Amino acid sequence: MFQVLVHMKLFGNKKMFAIEYEMEQTREFGCGVAELRVFINNKSVCTFMNGDNLYEYQWDIRDTVEWLANDLAIIIKEEKGFPLPVVGSNANELYENSHLETEDDEELDNWYGKRNDWFYHHSWLSSRAGGPLADLVFRRVGNMIEISWDNRELYEEDNVEFVNPVGVFCVEIDYLEKLVTDFVNAFNEDLKNNS
Repeated sequence: MFQVLVHMKLFGNKKMFAIEYEMEQTREFGCGVAELRVFINNKSVCTFMNGDNLYEYQWDIRDTVEWLANDLAIIIKEEKGFPLPVVGSNANELYENSHLETEDDEELDNWYGKRNDWFYHHSWLSSRAGGPLADLVFRRVGNMIEISWDNRELYEEDNVEFVNPVGVFCVEIDYLEKLVTDFVNAFNEDLKNNS
């Protein structure tokens, strides 16, 4: 697919939460193309199989970096929780438990509008720009950020199977904020130098 990369930059601790990346140097596919790896609790959550082949995520990640810089900052400051009266111990459960059956179209529109808006703004999937990026959902829980994912059926039609498809892990806000800031700054500097 893209050139093999050997100078990965690591931010954070893979035992907790870490982001690792390397810019694609030929710029054949654009200046923002990079291999991106995310480790949560020692699991590589963006690594996937396609057929018999194992792949790391390589794509133009500028939108994902922008999402981390902007949307995650909003989530970190967020005080209100999930906007619907459902029970769940993590975002995966909130999603599963927030289905509504009613004959009232207005109630359905209101319910699913709130549900879909919340997940759109808490998942970085909206930043994937067409690539097979794992869906991570970020949610503030007290002084922690919960990161959860359920990618068992994501891109199923493309025969993509994530190596670590489901999980939930919490990290301290300060740790995540510094890690993401360092990553975003390094990527933007590389982008400037790679243009």
